[in-house]
Amino acid sequence: DAALPSDQGTIVYVGVSDLGETVERAVALGAAVVMRPTSIPDGSAFAIIRDPLGNRLGLWSRRPSHSGVGR
Repeated sequence: DAALPSDQGTIVYVGVSDLGETVERAVALGAAVVMRPTSIPDGSAFAIIRDPLGNRLGLWSRRPSHSGVGR
């Protein structure tokens, strides 16, 4: 049996240097935004996208750009 993408299960996060730019690029390549860039109290930020095959991927940045990051 093949594994299928779903809204359940673990989300793998990868570190990126510019969160806003990375989300914009992912959307341009066919991804959908599940959770838009969001600041967290330690000064970093994260977002969650879904690739064209339905897999979720978390993006995290220690120094997010100000573009697209909710405060």
